[in-house]
Amino acid sequence: MMLSPRRTLPTLLAPLVVMVALSGAASLTGCQGGGFGAFDPRAAAMAALSESIKSSVRTYLAGMKGVVTELTEVRDLTSAMQSIEKLKPYAQDIDRVMPELKKLTPQDLEHVRVAFGPELDDLARDFDTQAERLTGSGSIGTIVRSVLERIQPFTAS
Repeated sequence: MMLSPRRTLPTLLAPLVVMVALSGAASLTGCQGGGFGAFDPRAAAMAALSESIKSSVRTYLAGMKGVVTELTEVRDLTSAMQSIEKLKPYAQDIDRVMPELKKLTPQDLEHVRVAFGPELDDLARDFDTQAERLTGSGSIGTIVRSVLERIQPFTAS
């Protein structure tokens, strides 16, 4: 028995049309599409922050990453002495943006927590680990303590 092309074609095309329509709709379900999968809390929090706040947080994050990297490399008195000059620019960047971060409204603070929280928490933890390691090591701690005391990790928690 031979199937009629008129009956077979619509039967074959209907699922294909549905698949294409769904795959096309799925690509629109990002932030602009408004579909159920569109809500990304981190993207929404980021969008709610002013460029000034985002810039300050990014500057802070870059400064803290630099501090943590330098502290990680301190192993002896020589590297501790060398780290002091290397740490200063990072500490200055952090000092420059901290006043703005400290005056965030509760709503902005919540947006920062959602948008940048994991990075902020990781860097604060890493900084604390390195600071404890170095300040507990006698003369190395004495050398880096003045810089470490200037750096207060910012958390949005």
